[in-house]
Amino acid sequence: FIGADASMIINRSTVDNNAAHAGAGIYSLGDLAVTNSTVSMNTVGGGVQIIGGTASLLNVTIAANQSMGLFANNGSATATLQNTLISDSYGTSPLDCNGASAVTSGGYNLIGINGNCSLTNGVSGDLVGSASAPVNPRLGPLALNGGTTRTHAIAQGSPAINAGDPLTCPSPDQTGLARPVYGRCDIGAVEYNGSANPVPHITSLVPPSVLRNCVDPTVTLTVNGQEADVRARAGVLGTRRAGRGAL
Repeated sequence: FIGADASMIINRSTVDNNAAHAGAGIYSLGDLAVTNSTVSMNTVGGGVQIIGGTASLLNVTIAANQSMGLFANNGSATATLQNTLISDSYGTSPLDCNGASAVTSGGYNLIGINGNCSLTNGVSGDLVGSASAPVNPRLGPLALNGGTTRTHAIAQGSPAINAGDPLTCPSPDQTGLARPVYGRCDIGAVEYNGSANPVPHITSLVPPSVLRNCVDPTVTLTVNGQEADVRARAGVLGTRRAGRGAL
């Protein structure tokens, strides 16, 4: 809770698993600045409610909150979003962003399902979805992805990757990773640190004991989560330890 005469700066932090009738994560009447932080899994009252004063959200991830992600009270509050990701709210008719003209864009935001926030898909680098055409940021679960706080990592193929403001990129990200990783800042609190062109990774392999008696075996491998049939000589694979060899 931030009172009308108070101000708060939140940096590289996570606000999660709180319950309240309004603004379970953050409820602000004063002045608020949030950078490289996560607001997640707050119940009943949603993630962030800006009732008065001003709020600045820069590279923030607001995800998996009940009822709503962000609400700003039109007429008594203003909230400016930049490089901010709001998605995956849940409950009865959940909307990720509400507040009409009280919510303004500083550019390069991702809104999964917009309520009535004054952001437009394709304008100022914003990616804005609707109930009929949501934008899926491909978030992982709230977990330790590096650093000392739990965060939502973004998966390969996320539209948030390399979609942030190329001129405003607060580094490091919430996990301590230097931004940018692949030439341009990502949207949200966590920079994508996976491989841009991932090398196939073998996660399962037929035991060598099976291969030793085969002349020309077919080996089923799991490569990057998909099965692939690879034909190989038993004399080669039979010398490898199961699950640890490489072709």
